[in-house]
Amino acid sequence: MDLDAQPVTRDDVYLAAFNIGNEITSGYDHVLMTWEGSGMPTRAECADLVATQGTHRLTLKKGDVFCAVPDEGRTAVLTVKSMSGSRKWA
Repeated sequence: MDLDAQPVTRDDVYLAAFNIGNEITSGYDHVLMTWEGSGMPTRAECADLVATQGTHRLTLKKGDVFCAVPDEGRTAVLTVKSMSGSRKWA
């Protein structure tokens, strides 16, 4: 998944080595964090959350909102819309 493309595309480029199943992992430290606040976070709130509490692994479920800062440095706010239960590279 290339979050820097307009629009976002699925291709051989992967988002900081994110492996998506019911768990998302990254090959980079401190680039992910689940949003626990009310409503949707702003880009600044996500960037701050990842900078102060970021991790490289999250366990997710449908409806979760999480923040990601890929190696390009752009901040993404993502919502889990569905889960397949199997691991797939995104």
